[in-house]
Amino acid sequence: LHPLTLEDVLHTGQRAKLESYDGQLFTIVSLPEVTEHGIATAQLSLFLGDTWLVSFYSGHEDPFNAVRQRTYRDTSRIRHSGVDYLYYSLLDTAVDLVFPILETLGDRIEALELTVFDNPSREVLDEIHRLKRELVLLRRVTWPQRDMINALLRDEHGQITHDTKLYIRDCYDHAVHALDLVESYREMASSLLEVYLSSL
Repeated sequence: LHPLTLEDVLHTGQRAKLESYDGQLFTIVSLPEVTEHGIATAQLSLFLGDTWLVSFYSGHEDPFNAVRQRTYRDTSRIRHSGVDYLYYSLLDTAVDLVFPILETLGDRIEALELTVFDNPSREVLDEIHRLKRELVLLRRVTWPQRDMINALLRDEHGQITHDTKLYIRDCYDHAVHALDLVESYREMASSLLEVYLSSL
């Protein structure tokens, strides 16, 4: 593993990126995590070779248990595909982790819409600002992630077969959808702030 990539693994908080080193594909993806203090990010670093995959994850919870369980089943596609399909499976899991969080944020926005008219209190204002901060964080995660997966599709990489690229295209669609939702929720949060000021 190249020393420059190992520095990126150790110093977490990197933007999503894709680089080639000596016949290896090095990928960094940020994953959102819900903590007691709000939303935080963890870093997934992947090294893909022709027949091997090495992953490093900095988060507290294990988001890849479902992928691991699939590797134990004889009928699983992971067992009968190349290592690049396992790479896709981890990448897809990382991208999809944002959707349950966005669903929760959507529920919070709906609740705030009801409250902001009836009770435009200081607590409501604090919640709107907290929501906006969390959406900015999610935008910082989803935007470069979408670009990184697009680069993965656009460029030729010897480690990734044509068949697996079809699955990665689906992963790209998920990343685009996640970013669209984040942008939509950011607009809604800004509108909530305007409604709050009008109500005052």
